[in-house]
Amino acid sequence: SISVVVEGGDSATIAQTIAAKKTPGAGAYGGVSQTITDAYGISRVIRFGRPTSVTVQVKVSITALTGYTSAVGTEIKDAVTAAINDLAIGEKVMYTRLYAPALLTGKYASPSSPAHLTTYELTAVEIRKVGDAWAAADIVMAYNEVAVTDTSQITLAVS
Repeated sequence: SISVVVEGGDSATIAQTIAAKKTPGAGAYGGVSQTITDAYGISRVIRFGRPTSVTVQVKVSITALTGYTSAVGTEIKDAVTAAINDLAIGEKVMYTRLYAPALLTGKYASPSSPAHLTTYELTAVEIRKVGDAWAAADIVMAYNEVAVTDTSQITLAVS
């Protein structure tokens, strides 16, 4: 048997694709049921799942240096949000991987990022699922969960 978790897409098209790719006799499990008609005219129910969104909160602690502005803080929050929302279904949130976006480096750099790097010092990154305790630890997602966030879930502690 198989369990397919699909984000987005048309349910009928997804079910047809699963039916065409899975081996005969293998069951397909999930919370979404779609009836398809195979090449022989036989109706079959194909099941698959949709991911469960898990809201992740992030606390980024920085020390402001000369030249720091709230615009830099906004860029940090935007970059951290993008990093979490880029994760795949079932992919764990590794808090150490949030240092690059918090530092506005790598793929999260903007044209103004090099100048911003001298305006603050990153002192800590902590994460949690909503309602859990803050920790400098990874958050493991189940195979059918996907981490999501938005800038309102990112706390910037500036000292």
